[in-house]
Amino acid sequence: MSEKTAEQLEAEAKALADKQKAQTNPVQDDQAVKALRELKDTTVSRDKYDKDISQLQQREKQLLDLIKNGGQDEGDDKTIADLREQLGKGKLSNLEYCQTALSLRQKVLAEQQIDIFEAQGHTVDRNLVDGERVAEFMQSCIDKSEGDSSVFTALLQSNLVDKKVARY
Repeated sequence: MSEKTAEQLEAEAKALADKQKAQTNPVQDDQAVKALRELKDTTVSRDKYDKDISQLQQREKQLLDLIKNGGQDEGDDKTIADLREQLGKGKLSNLEYCQTALSLRQKVLAEQQIDIFEAQGHTVDRNLVDGERVAEFMQSCIDKSEGDSSVFTALLQSNLVDKKVARY
């Protein structure tokens, strides 16, 4: 056997490393990284996908029921009493509760010209609560949450301020 010197071994290792480096194409590596980033940006988690599918199936069922019932939307037929009962059941998420409360406010405003988000009574300082502002704030949180109750709750809580009230 022929013995190789350290210099020869080093030269062979460098030649092999150069050969491997020449075989990998940095352009292809960059394209692969870009493709992976694009996939990450354009895909959703399995949980979100399942939730969205479930919501779409519920909406599809509602639309099919709407067609079966002659095109009358049953959601608009809810009375003030129905909405109050729904609020009192306690089985609603924060998002659903606020959506129902806004619907109730609209119904009461339309039928009784009373803003349920305003303070009521003879000794109430009207500067304490602005019902329209409260409703707009709740609606903006609903819109920004895009149907996700946990996002809605986070938005709502991040914008609310606890104030200590003097007790008598």
